[in-house]
Amino acid sequence: VGCLLAGTWHLAETLLPPGEGRASEHALVTAHAAILRDGPGAGRPAIARLNPSESVTILSRTGGWVQVRTASGQVGYVGAEGLADVKP
Repeated sequence: VGCLLAGTWHLAETLLPPGEGRASEHALVTAHAAILRDGPGAGRPAIARLNPSESVTILSRTGGWVQVRTASGQVGYVGAEGLADVKP
């Protein structure tokens, strides 16, 4: 399923808020000091520190970065190497 937006096709999945119309993906923080950043990249400002074994919801993936939502609702990016996917 797709839609025409600004002259290009986009999957409808990319337009849905997390958890609507598809199963949510979850991950556990495995890194000792995972830093939540405001964008994908080590040069982006840090907005929080994630604790080992903290559960997060995966919103999207960009290269080696994963956009996540924490249990408190904070949204940001963390390096993919610091997470382990959890199967529902």
